[in-house]
Amino acid sequence: MSKSLDNIIDPLDMVNKYSADATRLSLIIGTGPGNDMKLSEDKVRGYKNFGNKIWNITRFILASCSTADLISDFNDYEKCDDEIREERDNLLIDITSDMDNYRYYLAGEKLYHYIWHNFADKVLEDSKKIFESDNEKQKKSRKQILLHTLDKMLRALHPFMPYVTEEIWQEIKKGKSLLMIEKWPI
Repeated sequence: MSKSLDNIIDPLDMVNKYSADATRLSLIIGTGPGNDMKLSEDKVRGYKNFGNKIWNITRFILASCSTADLISDFNDYEKCDDEIREERDNLLIDITSDMDNYRYYLAGEKLYHYIWHNFADKVLEDSKKIFESDNEKQKKSRKQILLHTLDKMLRALHPFMPYVTEEIWQEIKKGKSLLMIEKWPI
């Protein structure tokens, strides 16, 4: 951004137009130490769409799992769900390391890509087929992996998108707890 080129973006305008979470994420992702930050309205708009994606993911999971409760010690996963769990847990270990080493831009980017490209595009699309099948054991396993993954992703995303994640958490927990004080997912 340059005053002489008149291409300055006021973050407060972006907050009013797209949300604080979208603006916050656009200022974190892609801003490694020592690099110039490329900020544009399109980037902020993209992260607003990501916030909408998180809401849509939540709606799908809550609608699909309305008859299931999160079982904290569930271990009877189908093979494909166990692979999803392993990939998710490896990601959480990786982003925890990034957070511990002040690489917030990497942690945010990894979460963004996992949630949008792996979880939403692959896992949720595959879940639709599973929920249409007659295999009750597979359905139960998939419901648990979805509920557990949503729980862990909301916890991990909270430092990056606190308003959206807290609102979703309150919707799920019916105001019984605050996401802000929940433990980190690993």
